[in-house]
Amino acid sequence: MNNQYAPNYTAVQIALSTNCNLLCPGCNRTHYDLDKYSLNPLVTKNIFLDKQVILKLIQNPASAYLERVEFAGLVDDPLSYPWLLDLLNDILEIKPSLHITFHTNASLRTPNYFAELATILKQFFGHSVNFSVDGLEDTNHIYRVGAKWNKIMANAEAFINAGGDATWQFIVFPWNAHQEEEVRHLANKMGFSTVIIRNNRDPELDNIDLSAPDTTDKPWYSIKQKHMTAYKNKTYTSKEIFNEFNDRLIGKEFREPHDIDCIWHNENKIYVSYDGTVWPCCYIAFDSLRSPKVIALQKFKF
Repeated sequence: MNNQYAPNYTAVQIALSTNCNLLCPGCNRTHYDLDKYSLNPLVTKNIFLDKQVILKLIQNPASAYLERVEFAGLVDDPLSYPWLLDLLNDILEIKPSLHITFHTNASLRTPNYFAELATILKQFFGHSVNFSVDGLEDTNHIYRVGAKWNKIMANAEAFINAGGDATWQFIVFPWNAHQEEEVRHLANKMGFSTVIIRNNRDPELDNIDLSAPDTTDKPWYSIKQKHMTAYKNKTYTSKEIFNEFNDRLIGKEFREPHDIDCIWHNENKIYVSYDGTVWPCCYIAFDSLRSPKVIALQKFKF
């Protein structure tokens, strides 16, 4: 494969399909219209990346330096891939020295499935599963639309008890900021190895009026005003990020010649989409989900 972006890539992020069980407001797969969430019309359900494409990628001479495989797509949950466990067993036979990472909302599959997943992943050189859970039982479903709390907790418990390395990723929103310490406590009690706290990057969600009457177009309007107190003490919100970027853009700071510090290039990572296309990063791949004419896709064969 001719790859000018990361010729000696050590990591690859893979989107396994276009399927997910949730409709999160900030996700590329989610479209909001007529007071309800629906699937982005540019996303076609039930497109699955051929397992052989992944296996060929791992065995290709171009992947000689490959160390990490991350399953985290722009519009999918990796655990919705029907052949996931078989795929992992095949990869294990080919290259057990890999570090395998997953990102999942954990609101699908069963505890037995998560236990089996842990059993397979433990045989690799390293692994981690990122459980994306934004709050507690009364708040997680506000952003993770369609998530089932009891199912998440049962799956996480089974995975951890089977020896899996689990990370709890918590995105801070105005409606769940007051629960950060409770989340840390629960994660520690359950046996999560790490808690990652992320700030929301969508200014529209930061700037909501929590004192407004309940409405159907924004389900989080019903959250009580008192929850804003904890959130306002945050020092780094998406509004601040947005304003800083806007000020620099107006000031032409980004228009002056400068060296680009690319995260993906620095990490020697590439992105493989569910349709088999290869991208220098997921951010560029994202444009094809906003407009089908933004970028002409080019497919690489492994």
